[in-house]
Amino acid sequence: YKNLGFKDDALAILSALTTGVKDVLSDDIRETYSIAGVSHILALSGLHIGLIYGFMLLLLIPLWKRIPSTQPYSICFIIATLWLYAIFTGLSTSVVRSTFMFSVHAIALLREERPATIHILMLTAFGMLLYNPLSIFDVSFQLSFTAVASILILQPIISAMLPQPSNGIIKKMKDIMTVSIAAQVGTAPLVILYFHRFSTHFLLSNLLVLPIITIIIYGAVFMLMLTPFAELQQWVADGINGMISLLNGALLQLT
Repeated sequence: YKNLGFKDDALAILSALTTGVKDVLSDDIRETYSIAGVSHILALSGLHIGLIYGFMLLLLIPLWKRIPSTQPYSICFIIATLWLYAIFTGLSTSVVRSTFMFSVHAIALLREERPATIHILMLTAFGMLLYNPLSIFDVSFQLSFTAVASILILQPIISAMLPQPSNGIIKKMKDIMTVSIAAQVGTAPLVILYFHRFSTHFLLSNLLVLPIITIIIYGAVFMLMLTPFAELQQWVADGINGMISLLNGALLQLT
């Protein structure tokens, strides 16, 4: 990243988003993202694992449809890749939780009947607590599982209370809003208890941040794949640098 011209806040944010390394994040950036209610994006979580999982499914599903016998091997490859990424990034609580859940979901693709996501969440919590019962006292464990449980339980209720848009883009925005509201409402007691703070900007911030973060993460993967093509790689790096600057500037305006 340094060789491609990333430095200061851009280097810190890209490192946090893709590798989980947060040592170079400045206090100002941490404070800005916290006030905006999007500090969760600086920690590797289900968002990052989900993007990798979705990308791999996008690549492999056409192969399954053409050659069905390759599906079990593809599932094993996806699971192995997710766990290698989790190990590479340090096996944080949120990454282990999401990797475990997506692994179970991948295995479930081999069956006609799909398990309920809340059951997968409960199985994941049981497995992690079986390995280390003291995890239940870890703040990351509590926030991670509370956020996902809140989304699974509260999001459908909140969504049903709002009008159902026919436009696809508006529907996506509504989904982002309801997921964000559910997660914030569910984790608010813990956030107030441990951090003595509750963001009032979270709804607008997440609508703005999530599309940009998705572009940055996928762009970073594409950038690394272009390593043999130095000039093209540098163009992509410049674009990612610009997206990070846009993100930081927008959050600074909000806060």
